[in-house]
Amino acid sequence: MRCDDEIARRGVAADDSWALTASGKKVIFLDPDPDAIKLDDIAKQLSMICRFTGAPSQFYSVAQHSVFVGAVVKKTLDDEGVDWGVEYWDQILAALLHDAEEYILNDLSSPLKGVIKGDYQTIAQNLRRVIFEKFEIDWGYLNQTVKDADNVAVLVERYYLMPYHPEWPKIETVDMDYPCPEVMAFERAEFRYADSVRQALKMRDALKAEQESGT
Repeated sequence: MRCDDEIARRGVAADDSWALTASGKKVIFLDPDPDAIKLDDIAKQLSMICRFTGAPSQFYSVAQHSVFVGAVVKKTLDDEGVDWGVEYWDQILAALLHDAEEYILNDLSSPLKGVIKGDYQTIAQNLRRVIFEKFEIDWGYLNQTVKDADNVAVLVERYYLMPYHPEWPKIETVDMDYPCPEVMAFERAEFRYADSVRQALKMRDALKAEQESGT
């Protein structure tokens, strides 16, 4: 799948620059092959990338962050009384995979992404779409529920793991609803992330099969 015409107009649509994954797969930035995208690669590489460009007081990976966002989304759905159907698990999968493209593109800070804009945003969105298609998740599930959960995770992570700065204030202690994120070695974070995605896929696919069979 090629990136959109915006990049083509800049004359780089034919670029075949690529990244090598942990399992030895070649992923072309502008034309990622779904067959080259592997969950184990995503899990391992996200578990090795530190959030906040390495600034936290302890190592805290993108894999841990993604599991946290998935847990917040699950709590939200449970609090709303959403049934454990196909849509329920697709919503959780969207949360778990909301930063999955960073396994290839790395975890740039949000302010830097805003400064860069242009090609980076287009490439990131295209790769994320291919990942969603790979795992058969509708793009529409990357919605406000996931964005709100992501914002909650950032507040918690900043509160416990980042230094104070007056221009990036932390929330008040009385408003903190979550404990400090668990410290995980990258191997454990890798397993936790991959297992969370696999379990959600297993539940989603079983329910989808039931729907298709009419049982």
